[in-house]
Amino acid sequence: LLPGDLLFFHQPWVQKFPYHVMIFLGAARVDNGGGNDWLIYHTGASPLVSGQEVGGEIKKVRLSVLDHHPNARWRPVESNKNFLGFYRLKILQ
Repeated sequence: LLPGDLLFFHQPWVQKFPYHVMIFLGAARVDNGGGNDWLIYHTGASPLVSGQEVGGEIKKVRLSVLDHHPNARWRPVESNKNFLGFYRLKILQ
């Protein structure tokens, strides 16, 4: 896994945006907490009770934490049917 690599997840029950992507950063330049396995992702919009969407936010999480996420659908492991894999864009090669 190298900085810039992408992690893809599929959530077929989310009709509007069923795919979720995270970007592997490696060692973060700011507030890395000693970790070298950081990911960033956008949470996506969330509907409010009134029907309006909240825009979501960008978050940073360590891969080692994601490996043990309480919701197994976010674990980047082969046994997770929602995890589609790690990918690298050709432009980064």
